[in-house]
Amino acid sequence: MAFAITHFLVGASLLLLTAAPFVLRYDFDQTIIMWIVPLGGIWGLIPDFHHIAPVFGAELFAIHNSPWMSLFAFHYVLDTPAVRDRQNVSVVLAIALFLFALSIVSLAYRIRDRQTIARMGLGQVAITGVSGAIAAGFATIALTAVVSTQWAFDSVAGLVGGDGVVIGVLVVLAGGFVVGLGYAVGFLLVVPRQYQTAPLFAGAIGAGLGVIAWLGGVVVFVPLWVQLVIQGELAIPFVHWASLGGLVLYGLVFGVMYAIVSGAFALGAGDADGTISAV
Repeated sequence: MAFAITHFLVGASLLLLTAAPFVLRYDFDQTIIMWIVPLGGIWGLIPDFHHIAPVFGAELFAIHNSPWMSLFAFHYVLDTPAVRDRQNVSVVLAIALFLFALSIVSLAYRIRDRQTIARMGLGQVAITGVSGAIAAGFATIALTAVVSTQWAFDSVAGLVGGDGVVIGVLVVLAGGFVVGLGYAVGFLLVVPRQYQTAPLFAGAIGAGLGVIAWLGGVVVFVPLWVQLVIQGELAIPFVHWASLGGLVLYGLVFGVMYAIVSGAFALGAGDADGTISAV
């Protein structure tokens, strides 16, 4: 297994990064952020409970070895041989990630002040770009977690004629940001402005876009791509339910994060009364 400190720091870092957009938009007390560190660390360590469990140790160990443990701050991924054989490197990278996450949260606090945001004077296109990039990053992490639970990186790599987990991860990451670009343009051109800054509405719209992306991309486009480009065999329609869940989650996370970030910057971009809906 990876060092416990690696799991702790990765879990804490992911929760800190997730909190940053909320800090930017809402009036979060710093005490709450302080507690995010231990809570995130414990979240990342939960699959290792079998080490101290007084009963059911074997059963908990079997659960620990399931790819579904990637839902706990990529615990399963961090326990794979590629990471386990480089424990010192993983600890250093985990520390670097933690420091980066702390820096992002600190920066969010610095620019949260309404006057600071207003002075930035970002136009709608700039707000869309910043919000879309941040939202795509979070949504891609969520999508990667779903692929990890199925340990389907080899299958994803096959879509570009390659093989191996590393290529699969790179394809998922690249695809996530490309899809995010399309979502950002869609939010800018199609979604009414009052809904672009409302997390619940934007999340629902994003989830709906995820269904559309699955129907057009996975059900139809993927088998055509495999047949015409990869020269493989895949039936049309290609119904893959895990990918549906992944793309719906991607859209949901994208929509919520896009609305939170764009809502924060929109405070300085032209709302006459200076208020933004939090719905």
